[in-house]
Amino acid sequence: MRLKTSKSPTGGHDDLGTKLLASIREMKAGSYGRKTEVPINFALEARQRTGLTRNAFAKALAISPRTVQEWEQGRREPSGAASHLARLGKARYDAPLSSLPACSMTALNDPAWAQAPLALVDVPLIPRPWGGDALATLKGQAPSPEPLGESFEAAADPSDEEAGAHPSTVAHPRGDRARLTDLLASQDVAILGAEVLANEGPRLPLLPKFLDVSGLLSVQAHPPGNPELYVVLEADADAALYLGFRERLDPTPWQNRWIEALGALPALEADLSPDAQAALNAWTLGNDTAAAALPPITDTHHALRALNEETLGLLNRLSLKAGDVIFNAQPDSDGRLGAAIHALGSPQGGRALILEIRRPGVTYRAWDHARLPRRPLGAAAALVSVPLDGSEEGDFRVIPEPGPVSCLARSEAFTAWRLTATGDAPVARNTEDRVRTLHVIEGAAQIDSAGGALRLTRGQSALLPARLGVWTLSGDAVAVEAAPGVVL
Repeated sequence: MRLKTSKSPTGGHDDLGTKLLASIREMKAGSYGRKTEVPINFALEARQRTGLTRNAFAKALAISPRTVQEWEQGRREPSGAASHLARLGKARYDAPLSSLPACSMTALNDPAWAQAPLALVDVPLIPRPWGGDALATLKGQAPSPEPLGESFEAAADPSDEEAGAHPSTVAHPRGDRARLTDLLASQDVAILGAEVLANEGPRLPLLPKFLDVSGLLSVQAHPPGNPELYVVLEADADAALYLGFRERLDPTPWQNRWIEALGALPALEADLSPDAQAALNAWTLGNDTAAAALPPITDTHHALRALNEETLGLLNRLSLKAGDVIFNAQPDSDGRLGAAIHALGSPQGGRALILEIRRPGVTYRAWDHARLPRRPLGAAAALVSVPLDGSEEGDFRVIPEPGPVSCLARSEAFTAWRLTATGDAPVARNTEDRVRTLHVIEGAAQIDSAGGALRLTRGQSALLPARLGVWTLSGDAVAVEAAPGVVL
């Protein structure tokens, strides 16, 4: 929401964002005596934006209601406390009003938000060159002219580039909607739980996605302590992923080879048309028929193709089928679980529809298969972040236990379970003061709780607030539940 500003004496509009940032810097520097002028109506609009009463707003800012009243009436101006206003009232300052979801409940601090399962709605589908058309089908949408690769099922972490760009909207069973970041600003403890809030701050430390992997992704890594879980919904015969070094790797020679190969790409990119670049991308990954669209193949082309083959040969190749569960987690030298080096997809193009459970955070591309146009790489950062010890396929495959509840992954980053409900056997669960996400991967399910009920079908997701407490999953369905941190 773009908060209105009053005009300055010169007739221009004051830049509230700049002034609030300046106020925050003053607080950090200890310069509390200086006041940053903020248009008087900003305080009133910030409070109205949160839906809080004057007393509740004052409590949230740790100031007196009288001070808030004087701000709103123009008798005083916010100074250092403007940083709190930025958090509560400016969370979506740069978003146009038309893009904001409606909230018709009494207020964002209405306890009902945290006492019912919340549907994750208007989930953004993100175009990716390696994507396809399965996500549009999964979500019941019309086909897209671009290949769709990812759906951001639950995102509420403004500090993360991806999550910040695609914030989630939640819907209460009674129909009210709210931006999840706004809801966290008003009810962080009730939504996240005390322990998650203390460890992570007022953000959702999960970034679950559905992926349509119809091509080969880059060889990539994440910072230590960030494992990933892949649950396969659908898979073609050639579907696969590459995961973990087969033998212990000496990183320096490979880093040097990738960097040296990058030096050949600018000239190729300049000389080849977009169609010829696409053909080269396919040929260097083993598609011999693409050679017909290329100029005469040179030693450079052959060297890049050989490097691609050798790079993928470093990793375990895991074939995929529907129902497979892969926990991308390998201990580092300190015993902490993190993601191994990986490349989702297959050069042969076998498609896989995957639910991915992960945390928000940066991705380092170690090698992008010499693809054109070029994308930024971070080979050094990737190789520093991942375990270099050898591994094998069995280190990553998970065989779910039979029964209604099966733990698929447990780590400091997150814990995940497969829930299987049948018509005569609902699954009873409890949030135990810890936020959860739920993703239906088969059938249709209903979530029942004291605060409301929510029905979900395959490909739909829900946020389960920490204070939801006891809930049940019924219907004929399979779902994946995820929670931040270690849950026993």
